[in-house]
Amino acid sequence: MEDKKIKVLDGVIEVSLRTLCILYEVKHPMTKDRLSAYDYFTLYSKDMDPKYDNLFSDLRMHSTSYIGEIRTLPMAIDVLLSRELIDLSFEGGILSYSVSTVGEQVVENLLSDSFSVRLFKHIRLVKEYLCKYSEQELDVFVKSHITNWNHTEV
Repeated sequence: MEDKKIKVLDGVIEVSLRTLCILYEVKHPMTKDRLSAYDYFTLYSKDMDPKYDNLFSDLRMHSTSYIGEIRTLPMAIDVLLSRELIDLSFEGGILSYSVSTVGEQVVENLLSDSFSVRLFKHIRLVKEYLCKYSEQELDVFVKSHITNWNHTEV
């Protein structure tokens, strides 16, 4: 599996930065599973709904990045927590994460970059599309669509 991983998109640093941006945009605590889905669909919005474009061009076997994220996201969260860029909360037996004040300042500095503008466009699109889904509905959505995620047009 490691050789199929899309390293330029799925490294700890890349996932950390996208996670920070997602938490900044969403403005409320998110579970690890929801963060993972939001990150995947930010990159591959066409897998959420075919009328959207992907942030990057279609890559063959890009669905493997969702599976790889399960391993990478906890390391990314550790990096963000260690730098105090995100906060951790535990309410009602649910562990969730939100952007910290320091994290907000970092993201605001990133916003001047043109890639960041495109990234946030996709995060907003994902947020608007998926906000109505409960955790369970999001899980069902992911599982029912995962087999269709490699529909690249070459």
